[in-house]
Amino acid sequence: MLFRSIHPFVRFARIFEIESGEQYPPFIPRDCRLFYAVKGQIHIQTKEKLYSLTPTDCLLIPEGTVYQTMNNCNQNAQMLALNFDFTFAYSHLTNPIPPEIEGTNREIELLSTPLIEDAPQFHHPLFLANRKEGEFYMRDIISAFELRLTGYEISMSANLMHLLTHFCNSETSGNSLAQEVIRYINQHYQAPLTNQALGKHFGYHPNYISNVVKKSTGLPLHAYLNNLRISRAISMLESGNLTISQVAYQVGFSDLGYFSRYFKKMTGVAPSAFFK
Repeated sequence: MLFRSIHPFVRFARIFEIESGEQYPPFIPRDCRLFYAVKGQIHIQTKEKLYSLTPTDCLLIPEGTVYQTMNNCNQNAQMLALNFDFTFAYSHLTNPIPPEIEGTNREIELLSTPLIEDAPQFHHPLFLANRKEGEFYMRDIISAFELRLTGYEISMSANLMHLLTHFCNSETSGNSLAQEVIRYINQHYQAPLTNQALGKHFGYHPNYISNVVKKSTGLPLHAYLNNLRISRAISMLESGNLTISQVAYQVGFSDLGYFSRYFKKMTGVAPSAFFK
């Protein structure tokens, strides 16, 4: 599944107060959690890391990830919190699903998220500092959850989708190499680009470049490049200034037959359907 295919389902939304000195047992959530710190300082311990959340910080906990929430400070803390799934597959489970306490030795059935190929960061705890936009979206979700007006589930899903998109883009923008590689591909898509050629240009092993492209776009280089070329070709064909063979050549296809087959595979119609 690609990120564009997710359809978040919010099962529970609330304002979460944590008193000074309060410590919860380690929980195993069956669905995902999203926390946004509003006041005070909250510590959340996972198996791998201790996260310290101060106001405007966000933390996403995937289903099945053991976590423990603590307030070790001398003042009360407050978070906005969501229980959610990345799809509507379990939307029939509308009531909040309590987490299991670690160590109960009971079999736990998780509401598993399909692999999001182009956003694998969502399958691990994801910490994002200083995400002020998170408060707007999460308060809107909480308000919709409490009022339950017609269409509230759609409204919550749309707001969470916006927020997750912000998170996804923040992660991608933090990878300057990925940005440079994708920008270079978009600027030189007419050229015979390969992982070897990109590796030589950027000074990295071709396999590493291949992984960068796949992680950023969800597609191997040849598929991303050909899709990009077809998108450019559609615009050129609609202008009516070039022949089909001229367009194929200008976007980087040396074989007109292959261009026509790939064009139809991607769009469902022959190039002539766009030709004016």
